[in-house]
Amino acid sequence: MTTIDPWATPDVPPEVPVMSYEYHFSHGVTGVGRCANCNDVRTLFVHSLIHTSADECNPLCAGCIKWEIEKAYEAASDASFPEDRASLRRIIRDIHSAWCENSPRYQHTREEILAHPQGCQHCARFAMPDNLIHAISINDSSVTGLVHVSCATECEGCNKQFYEPYRNDSMRWRVPLIRVASGSGRVGAICSGCFSNEQNELQQCSTCNVWDYEARFVYYDFIDESVCRNCQGQISPCRGCGEYSWNDGDHECDESLATIKSFDFRPSGGFTFHGTDPNNMFMGFELEVECESGNLFDSAAHVDSVLSKSNRGFLKSDGSLDDGFEIVTQPHTLAEYTERFPWHIVSDLRELGFRSWDTETCGFHVHISRKAFGWRERGVEYNEGRYHAHLLRFTKLIYDNSRHVTRYVAGRNSSRWASYSDRGNLNHKIKHGHQSNSRYSAVNVANTQTIEIRVFKGSLKVERIKAYLQFVHSVAEYTRDLHVSPNENNLMWRKYTGWLRKNEQTYPELVSLITTRSSNDNEEN
Repeated sequence: MTTIDPWATPDVPPEVPVMSYEYHFSHGVTGVGRCANCNDVRTLFVHSLIHTSADECNPLCAGCIKWEIEKAYEAASDASFPEDRASLRRIIRDIHSAWCENSPRYQHTREEILAHPQGCQHCARFAMPDNLIHAISINDSSVTGLVHVSCATECEGCNKQFYEPYRNDSMRWRVPLIRVASGSGRVGAICSGCFSNEQNELQQCSTCNVWDYEARFVYYDFIDESVCRNCQGQISPCRGCGEYSWNDGDHECDESLATIKSFDFRPSGGFTFHGTDPNNMFMGFELEVECESGNLFDSAAHVDSVLSKSNRGFLKSDGSLDDGFEIVTQPHTLAEYTERFPWHIVSDLRELGFRSWDTETCGFHVHISRKAFGWRERGVEYNEGRYHAHLLRFTKLIYDNSRHVTRYVAGRNSSRWASYSDRGNLNHKIKHGHQSNSRYSAVNVANTQTIEIRVFKGSLKVERIKAYLQFVHSVAEYTRDLHVSPNENNLMWRKYTGWLRKNEQTYPELVSLITTRSSNDNEEN
């Protein structure tokens, strides 16, 4: 077998006989380039078993040549006659063995690659000329070399490219420059020359070893040291207790003392009922809010202090919110909400930079006690049929008038968070609790103690929130003993609003809201 110069790039591949059968095959090195199969930049070959036509002579790397020979071996199974098939497979098997034995001799060594004009001086691998750039050695600034674009690091001070010369160990992949935090806290890299100009004003962070300006370091009690801007981005206050900790740490706080409780929090002593009502008409609401500006935790602490002082409610986290919380109230009668609830917290949140209406994430949910519909209670005779009938009328009025509810009261139509998809199956829903959209139904009956009405858009206007509560209360009262028949559909919106105006003294904010929205409709027409 003839010896082939690995640097040769002949126009015609040199013939290198491999086998001494009645067929003779040859192969040769064509140079360095991109393999036509795998697209890697390698030493390339041609082989007469594969490259049968000069017009289709696309050089391949050693690995792809081997793969093509193996494909030819499998294809030999399709020969027409068994004797031809066996002979052909034997010939190709011998070719494969010869290639595996001889091809390593033609591969470039690391030293040869580093000396080659297409060899990267950092990783000792080949590259196409358009993927190589000149860079400065970090070991000697007077030495430059060609490296992959991805193997060079740009100094953010002087914008020059630097590389670390090839080392036969895993450490060669480290960033060759000095890591420094930028003004935004992002970690960049600068060369030793630029570093020496700024060194007097820089300090190295003991946590991440990044250099940063001394004025940017902040001290934290929980680690008893100051950290750079880079580390500050990985520290945040607990949304419950406000204590700082690492974002990926295992901080735990006492749930009962937390300002913002977890989403599944329940008061350990049970809920506190405020007021009295002959029909057990107790309601609690969930108001979701987003922090658009200001301090989330400080604002939450203010609201929580007001609510907890008189045990009116608490705050919870909610996975649907971007940067906010939800206010959850204890059960109140409508009179308690009207006369004694600390509504100033709503206007306080607006002044503190919170939003609810002008968001895509916030809603307002009202929970009304099942006992308000005649649900079983100790010492009281339970009429299941009467309970189901009242709850069905209540739900059906909202569902049958969903367009009016949305336009004149709720302010939103959300098929994701408050779906009306079980509209035609309300009997089954009320009796058995089956809902087509799980708990995200307009009227959610999944809770054991309450019925949840989810149709309302979040708001930080006290008058609108009172209107929401009055709507739930009025629909429950209106449908309590309502007679419904095919000839007299008392569940129509017109019939309900007629009754509502007669009771405006009880529901002033709701009547005002519906009247205002109706006036706007008339002006548009």
